[in-house]
Amino acid sequence: MGENKNMVYILGGVIAVLLVVVGFIVYRNFTAIPDVSDTAGQTTGQTTGGTTTPADGTASPSSEFDPKTATKLTGADAEAHVKAYHDAVVAKDWVAAYKLLPLTGKGSQQYYGDLAGFSKTMEGYGVTSYQLSKPVEQGDTVSVDAKSMMPMMPQGLTYTWTFKKVDGVWYLESRKSAM
Repeated sequence: MGENKNMVYILGGVIAVLLVVVGFIVYRNFTAIPDVSDTAGQTTGQTTGGTTTPADGTASPSSEFDPKTATKLTGADAEAHVKAYHDAVVAKDWVAAYKLLPLTGKGSQQYYGDLAGFSKTMEGYGVTSYQLSKPVEQGDTVSVDAKSMMPMMPQGLTYTWTFKKVDGVWYLESRKSAM
């Protein structure tokens, strides 16, 4: 009878620890979402590492593509941009990788909150290598699939990077997970 009681106590302790871990993860995800005000079109006018950043460092959450708030490719094609991002991630150069993300949407600077949030997430993933597909061009749009390899997901995690040409200039439209 005493062993059953001990087993119940141990099981209760394990459940309590799991609840704390789940609560922490949920809390962290909700607090990592930045407060985004209406900043569409307010840019600093400076480009850094291929991005044009709005005045407050965030971007307006919009479902439609807006080149005024999009990451601009400077001196690189779509494949080179995606390769530069993944080279930076494998090298753990979080600043360089963060600057190559889209400004808004899932998998973007806005999604990660800030450089610290992005760095912490990427450290957790532990990306060791990557594979790129050949770019697929359709009119004014180019997409590149990139699979990141990491210990926690041996099958890899694939993102599709989509670039859009507006008035002769290429912009990063989105980066979406295949999951």
